[in-house]
Amino acid sequence: MENLKAAGYFVPLPKLTKELYRVGVCKIIDPHIAEDVDPVDGIRLLVNIQEIRMIEDVTLGDVFIFDGKNVPLRWVLKVTPMFVYKAMVVVYKQVFSNRMKAVYVVNAPSYIEKVIAVLKSVLSPKLLTRIHVCENSYVLIEKIGKEVLPVDYGGEEKSLKELQEMLYQKFEEREDYFTQLDKLRINEDLKPQELENDEMFGLSGNFKKLEID
Repeated sequence: MENLKAAGYFVPLPKLTKELYRVGVCKIIDPHIAEDVDPVDGIRLLVNIQEIRMIEDVTLGDVFIFDGKNVPLRWVLKVTPMFVYKAMVVVYKQVFSNRMKAVYVVNAPSYIEKVIAVLKSVLSPKLLTRIHVCENSYVLIEKIGKEVLPVDYGGEEKSLKELQEMLYQKFEEREDYFTQLDKLRINEDLKPQELENDEMFGLSGNFKKLEID
């Protein structure tokens, strides 16, 4: 976790937008440290953030800001269709049922086209229309609002460094909660068995056609 913390910022911003959306920012601090960090660890961090949000946060949707500056090419090469599917579809949408309203990719590197091509192969056309690739970060003030954005992007909120410290302090406060989550296991014996034959529900997986005059 310490390597991930030194490599970059991945934090939710304190204030909601006017539409009541929560904004999350992902930005690389040190590309050399980031090269040695497995992107899967970033997914684990996202899961931990979402766990806390399920307890404390209420919003109408999410907006993400991905800063392409300093992103290692090695990371981009790991962005396979399966990785994107697990991160954005399985974990984010299916597990936590969050609504992604917009994604802003700012300071996009030249190889961003490769990432977009991967996204097109796994995301629905509706979600793709919500991904906006921007040459710089000035558009964020117009789209999100100065009062929401951190000072790193010309906003009025605390810096990403300060917000990250607040986030990791929150992890420490919730240490007992995460310890309990780590102990959870699935008991296969408690899963309901498939119906073999039932007078009310019929056969499992059997759809009968009703003949109505």
